[in-house]
Amino acid sequence: MDAKSLVTLRSKTTTLISEGTQTSFEPNKHYRCIELSEGDYSEFLVYGVVFSKEAFESLFVYTHDIIIEQWLENGLLVDNKPLSKKAFIEVLDVHQYGKGKNKLWIGFVGNKMDGLFAFQCLCKGDTKARFISQAYQMYKDTLDGNMEHIDDELLQRGNSGIPQSFGDIYFRKPYNPDNIKNEIYC
Repeated sequence: MDAKSLVTLRSKTTTLISEGTQTSFEPNKHYRCIELSEGDYSEFLVYGVVFSKEAFESLFVYTHDIIIEQWLENGLLVDNKPLSKKAFIEVLDVHQYGKGKNKLWIGFVGNKMDGLFAFQCLCKGDTKARFISQAYQMYKDTLDGNMEHIDDELLQRGNSGIPQSFGDIYFRKPYNPDNIKNEIYC
């Protein structure tokens, strides 16, 4: 998957698209995208819905662009250059979940206010050194535009904080005491 194969909704509210069936797009969630072009005309297929170029550009942004922007803020990119493995290890906050053969590692970068990234392990029971090598490879692959780790949810974004037990990070829903539907219809 290349850098333009995943997109995220620009707005902070759920957007509903009505074309025969109602499709909803949630903020901070990535969706697969394919550009369909013929000559000078382009359309974008996002989550099974076709958008004109103008509509696509007003509703979505490439997830890779968001990640690069957040990595600049979190210190994972210095002057638009990737970190060395040694510098990456210093920034990575590694947590162990479980013991023995069932041991799992997750490495966190950032904080829940500016955006948190979680590098998940590929296999249970790996050593810490092997996990760090895999996390650094995910970091380099994502910088090069390979979005496979994001799509597989081995590299996750969120603002939920570091979990106490092994689990995914996610984006918290905004506080809504009046339970008002926060949706936009297109």
